[in-house]
Amino acid sequence: MKTSEQFLQPQQIVIPLELETENLKMPISFNIKEGTRFDIGGIQVDSNRGLIISGVIAEDNAKINHIFVDEELRGGSGKALLDKLEEQLEKQRISKIFCTFEKIGTVEFFLQNGYCIISVESITEKQRKSLEIDDTAFDERITNDEDLKFLKTQGEVRLKNILLLKEIGKK
Repeated sequence: MKTSEQFLQPQQIVIPLELETENLKMPISFNIKEGTRFDIGGIQVDSNRGLIISGVIAEDNAKINHIFVDEELRGGSGKALLDKLEEQLEKQRISKIFCTFEKIGTVEFFLQNGYCIISVESITEKQRKSLEIDDTAFDERITNDEDLKFLKTQGEVRLKNILLLKEIGKK
């Protein structure tokens, strides 16, 4: 019978961190699994409330696929978690972070944190494939921040995905 030491284990990096805001202090961790998947987040032990951001890494690019902040933890913890994620991704030599969301509130959160709306045509086919970006699922009406502002003036509008980008590590 073979022991687990005789099998190759998938590469995993786990970096323990602490998230601290005006109203919250909790342990979190940044994890990279098999070199291509990441997540950062934590759960409060006493309340079972948590927050997480997850996504994929390809070369010097990353794409955020999911963000969740428990409603009772909101009020700065999402921004603090995103800041921690960006710090850790920069340490991994990531220079561009992409994300795609269709909810206006989520898109506005990323805009407020230094991301900008870009057109899906502005990225390479290689980036689309490696970051799992489906270019058929995007709202063609919105290719920059001004397009979103205009559409918001038109009343309630149903959106498709919007592509956002933030370049990090450049001073």
